[in-house]
Amino acid sequence: AATARRAAERAGIDVRPLATIAELDAGSQLVSRIWEDDGEPKAPTSLLRALVHAGNFVAGAFDGDRLVGVSLGFWGLEEDELHLHSHITGIDRPFQGRSLGFALKQFQRSWALERGARTVVWTADPLVRGNAYFNLVKLGAAMVGYHENFYGLLQDALKTTRGNRAKAA
Repeated sequence: AATARRAAERAGIDVRPLATIAELDAGSQLVSRIWEDDGEPKAPTSLLRALVHAGNFVAGAFDGDRLVGVSLGFWGLEEDELHLHSHITGIDRPFQGRSLGFALKQFQRSWALERGARTVVWTADPLVRGNAYFNLVKLGAAMVGYHENFYGLLQDALKTTRGNRAKAA
């Protein structure tokens, strides 16, 4: 928790769980803005509300009152061990490159540890250099698997890809 607080302070933000419908709606809109979801949203408000209600992870990074980063994850089970599966973490473009993503991931780590999970896993595209650097170097994660075409065809403003993903922990 102390590491997460220091990371947020260094980034000049406040990181906290999203709880109200207004906060969850802002989170949904931010995800849509980051990935430019013109069609079906990746994280509709109703889904975020259901995740929070069921005890899953939905948090945001705030610059004052403005939500500038969002992260969501859900519980998973692998070989009888509970883990948090981090599904989406994104930072509003004007705030990227300021360690907000690192602060969000540190908060996520602290949140998961407080609830008994020893591991956080996620998928990341290892063919995107910035993604690989952030996950392997900044976060110190290890790639523990590779899944070709994991999500099928992904089309958004960031890229169109066949969804190759490495599992990181």
